[in-house]
Amino acid sequence: MSVKNLKPEYISHYINDGGTYSWVNHQAKILPSTYLEYAKQDFDEQDGGRALINAVGNAKRAFHLQTETLCDALGWKVAYKNRQLGFDKRLEYLSKCGVLSPRILSRLNKTRNRVEHEYIVPTTEQVEDYLDIVELFIFAVGQILDRFPYEMDFSLMQDEYYDSTLELPNDFIFKMNSGSLDSFTIGQKGESITKVMTDDDYFPWLKAIFTQYFLV
Repeated sequence: MSVKNLKPEYISHYINDGGTYSWVNHQAKILPSTYLEYAKQDFDEQDGGRALINAVGNAKRAFHLQTETLCDALGWKVAYKNRQLGFDKRLEYLSKCGVLSPRILSRLNKTRNRVEHEYIVPTTEQVEDYLDIVELFIFAVGQILDRFPYEMDFSLMQDEYYDSTLELPNDFIFKMNSGSLDSFTIGQKGESITKVMTDDDYFPWLKAIFTQYFLV
């Protein structure tokens, strides 16, 4: 099969076989991990409602900053032209790109809404749960940002689940164009296809590629 006939759903038959990676710079003057450390210090003070509310506030800053950094690396500003959209939209965007599973994002958002959007003093258990899940999120996204892919080599897995009638190419390369995710190219043996963000199948392709790389 020609690369030009590949479809996003076929990517599950491939495994990442190396590539070129780099790390993503945080544009803010403070790191998400610093906000998270502040949140832990607030929580450890055990000084009643003030400490618990401050812990939630700093954990929220860590969560939002890490989310914004990953969204920007994935082309958020190109997709939405710097429109002022809510935080929930950013979480939807991460799921759309395939770098985090909908289940993880759903749990994150439910916890966030429960703790942040009620004008009450959260309980110790609520804050502790929130800090734990934000810390897991910071770590998971940090692994992506520290090894952000700019070119990935994929090889066909011809295991017992592979349907040989598909006649898929043995390998292909995913390459980000101009070092950003405004567009990308999938190529093999002198032929290639290029997808730009305005293409209807841009995000299905991106989600298939990144799901196979990040989540499998």
